Amino acid sequence: MDLTQIFKDLTGQLANWVEVAAAVIIGIAALEATLRALLVFVRPRLPPEAKEELRLGLARWLAVALEFELAADILRTAIAPTLQQIGLLAAIAAIRTALNYFLQKEIDRALAREQGTAPVVARARGGRPFGSLLDGRPSATDAGEPAEPGQQHGSR
Repeated sequence: MDLTQIFKDLTGQLANWVEVAAAVIIGIAALEATLRALLVFVRPRLPPEAKEELRLGLARWLAVALEFELAADILRTAIAPTLQQIGLLAAIAAIRTALNYFLQKEIDRALAREQGTAPVVARARGGRPFGSLLDGRPSATDAGEPAEPGQQHGSR
């Protein structure tokens, strides 16, 4: 076996393991979202934002998994022997990138709605962590602290 074939085999195996990591992330995120959804159903006193936070939490993990899938596609392009295979991988990568882009836009819009008038990028670090609505933990914005040093707390 020559060095090129060894490289192709190792890269293909690495791409497979990266896809396994993506599947594990999706599986764990789905399980967590299912458990949190059960809490939302059995706790009727939770605020209406709890459902959106649950959905967006799952969306964030799906975005991470899509990044892993895209990484596997990039690895596969390094070993794709034909132009047809490269084109197919490029199409799949474009679809995954578009899905990730629109998923992130939805997350950013929801964060902007939750945080009020401050820019999304400036408020993302001080925003309410996933799960805080479900388990009652206060966030920096609940405590009246600014989202970033020198920035005023926006109204809700």
